[in-house]
Amino acid sequence: MALPFPQLFPQSMTLDHGEAQVTEYSAFGVGPVRFRHNSYINGQKFSLTYRALDQTSVNLIRNHYEVNSGVAGEFTVPMVLFGGLNVVTAASVFRYSEAPTEVHLGMQLYDVTVDMQVIEGIEMLFVLDGGPAALPAEEPFSSLVFTGTAPFTLNGSSPDQATLLLNAI
Repeated sequence: MALPFPQLFPQSMTLDHGEAQVTEYSAFGVGPVRFRHNSYINGQKFSLTYRALDQTSVNLIRNHYEVNSGVAGEFTVPMVLFGGLNVVTAASVFRYSEAPTEVHLGMQLYDVTVDMQVIEGIEMLFVLDGGPAALPAEEPFSSLVFTGTAPFTLNGSSPDQATLLLNAI
């Protein structure tokens, strides 16, 4: 992976939040069935607009684009550039959507627009809440019939309970 994007603060930014990697299937008489292909929201698109950059700052963007092999390479972006927006993480991977565009203002000042997209964005986490559910009481037993293939493992209900491993004779 190439060097991180230069830490230059844009004057404005546009954002497309992307999509979860989910497809939907509909069948006769059945509501939509959704399949989640991975746990990331990908495809976020950013357009960073810089106004009146000096020659040194423009060179940082030009060099990053060239070292990154243009739109082919992947890179990270410092989180501080997003000004506290929680739409990506520090581990998110970016790629240029197209070459940066420059407008020369004279006196060696430039307006620059950088379009990039997220290759691997934020991870969707699902939290399962069992509510007020309680475990049933444990009951002692004196015999148990096993069917299948040995070895059989009986795990205790908590880490301090014993685990029993039974091998066939």
